[in-house]
Amino acid sequence: MSCETNPVYEAIIARRSIRHFDESRSVEREKIHLLLQAAMAAPSACNIQPWEFIVVTEPQLVQEVKKTTANHGNYNTNTMVIICGSNEHIPWKDGG
Repeated sequence: MSCETNPVYEAIIARRSIRHFDESRSVEREKIHLLLQAAMAAPSACNIQPWEFIVVTEPQLVQEVKKTTANHGNYNTNTMVIICGSNEHIPWKDGG
């Protein structure tokens, strides 16, 4: 299969960045769930999966989180996914 006919390659090449969102529309829970399932399917060393996801949809919390970001929330969105790394269960984290 050539790169030009590979659907994954096509999706990567055709991707686009969205910087303005319609805040009046909520992201459907099914889409959030699907996105989280895809993220959790990512490979990790020894399948430890050292991540946690926090989904923020409450408007006041979204505004508070925006204040803590590098660009101070200079974007419009009503849903956020915060990705946290966790080394709690990594056996070699202390050099072992």
